[in-house]
Amino acid sequence: AAAAATAAVLGIVSQELRTAKVAGSSMAPTFQTGSSILIERVSLFLGRLARGDVVVLRSPEVDRDWLTKRVVGVGGDWLYARDGRLVRVPTEHVWVEGDNASNSNDSTHYGAVPRGTLAGTVVAKVWPPEEAGPVATRHAACEARVIPA
Repeated sequence: AAAAATAAVLGIVSQELRTAKVAGSSMAPTFQTGSSILIERVSLFLGRLARGDVVVLRSPEVDRDWLTKRVVGVGGDWLYARDGRLVRVPTEHVWVEGDNASNSNDSTHYGAVPRGTLAGTVVAKVWPPEEAGPVATRHAACEARVIPA
């Protein structure tokens, strides 16, 4: 019975944790091209997505591409986009941006993205080894751009 329970837990964990490699420099300095990241999906399932979380999502422009971005706003938020526009994030959508403002194609260009395009939340950098560790999920700059309700 204990072996079956352990196998069940390992099966769930293996389904909910994934690794991926970052492509591009839109998340520099947090991640560089080739950084390996650990992604979890439980937070999305439980509705625990928050401003400042780093997520992996399907590109709204190229269906087969996956992007790594930071959540700046969640459904219902009013926020200032990087270009100064005041935008409202629709329900069940998120506003995502790369940490590298000068080199990021993100919601500033294509608008808020549906939550359903998110594959998971990035919880750690696993490569290169000297940079391995948890990813900061709160980003003061994100909170500062949202207009309090």
